[in-house]
Amino acid sequence: GLEEKIVDLQFRGMTVMIIDDSLPLLTVMNKRLEKLGCQNILSYDDPGQAIDAFKAMARKPQIVITDLSMPNLTGDQVIAEMAQLSGDKPPRFILYSGNPAPTKADDPVNRVIQKYKADFVQKGAGESRFNERIMAVAKEILCDLPPSAPQTISAGEENVDLQGDPYYY
Repeated sequence: GLEEKIVDLQFRGMTVMIIDDSLPLLTVMNKRLEKLGCQNILSYDDPGQAIDAFKAMARKPQIVITDLSMPNLTGDQVIAEMAQLSGDKPPRFILYSGNPAPTKADDPVNRVIQKYKADFVQKGAGESRFNERIMAVAKEILCDLPPSAPQTISAGEENVDLQGDPYYY
């Protein structure tokens, strides 16, 4: 409907930062976001560089998508640091990982998910489910809605053979 069209158009003007130490995955994520109409995509394969760039930005990205397992800095550390640098309007965060979401409440990753209302997407969850979630996040930002409860999107039955999935690295 009209509301979706408006969100699609507005999504074009949003800035999305992607952080992953895997260059093939960065390329895949860029293509996914471009297909959704996003024109301002900042990609970093080094989390430290991403944080430095984030610090220097006058206008922070509205959405940050970060891998969880990276050398030097993990995705949950990146989120905590960027949130502190953002003042009262931090970006929306989406963490993704080849591993399932942690289940223990006191897990450091879970604490970050809850504190910063970050979504968790398991690699291999499939493009349509990823797209649905990112568009829902974009809509919340554009309509100035408070973040919905953090969502966990697990790799479903449709991708039993994750190694054969081009989105799984």
